[in-house]
Amino acid sequence: MIVPVATMRFADLIDLPAFLLRRPVRALYPIAITGIAVASAPSLWFAVRAGLDGAVVSPLTMAGMYAAGLFAWIASAIANLAVFAGVAACLAGQRPTFLGAYREALRPRRLLAVLATGMVTLFGLCLCLLPGLLFAVMLALVLPVLILEPEHGVSALGRSWQLVAYRPATGRPVWVEVVGVLLVGFLITWALQSIAQVPVLFFQGFDAFQRAAQGSVPVGTSPQVVVAQVLGALVAWAFGALGSIYVAGMHLLMMLKAREVREGVEIERRAAELIDLGASGPASR
Repeated sequence: MIVPVATMRFADLIDLPAFLLRRPVRALYPIAITGIAVASAPSLWFAVRAGLDGAVVSPLTMAGMYAAGLFAWIASAIANLAVFAGVAACLAGQRPTFLGAYREALRPRRLLAVLATGMVTLFGLCLCLLPGLLFAVMLALVLPVLILEPEHGVSALGRSWQLVAYRPATGRPVWVEVVGVLLVGFLITWALQSIAQVPVLFFQGFDAFQRAAQGSVPVGTSPQVVVAQVLGALVAWAFGALGSIYVAGMHLLMMLKAREVREGVEIERRAAELIDLGASGPASR
């Protein structure tokens, strides 16, 4: 892949992932959808069970829901790392493999860094909305750093902050384009999730109307709504896998551009300083 990343416009960051990943998506899709399904299935099961239980949810079900949430957080971190590893292999002209992607994702130092990023962002959101948004922007490149610069562990948080905070002498600051990438990723995810919820909302509305017409008091969730929840989850997983591949491509290209802009400028500056020293050396003597 030959892409002049330093001169990429923001529109290129949005267009290129779809163009570059349209063929290898068949190899990436199993990696993405498996991670989403494994992370989401326990929470879906307990949510359906809680709905069937009605107004009274057993303590065991509540405990299971909390445990499923913790499991989903860790499993999602592993799934995201695997997707980023697979997309990075595609951008490098290699064919990603399922086992290879998850082997990269299960390295303890990388997983710890991703979980630390989530905890720092959550801590910022708990303090106030603005610190949480600041951490989300400044740490947006942690996953690309972990994949493209494997020597990093938790230090990837500092590396991401360093890249995003760079302000070139000309052009937009790096953080402006990072915010744009995050917004596009959020909108894509929101749109796909909204599409997936259409059958659930339809059956819930139909069920409520049917019960109201019969004069019955709704207790628990009807079987039709349960089926709709499961189908909605399957659709969400299918669309979410495609969205995660595209978002990973955007973030990886953004990281490559940020690194090239920052370190390319630094190399040019040092070269210019050496040239100046060499030119002034004989004259000073």
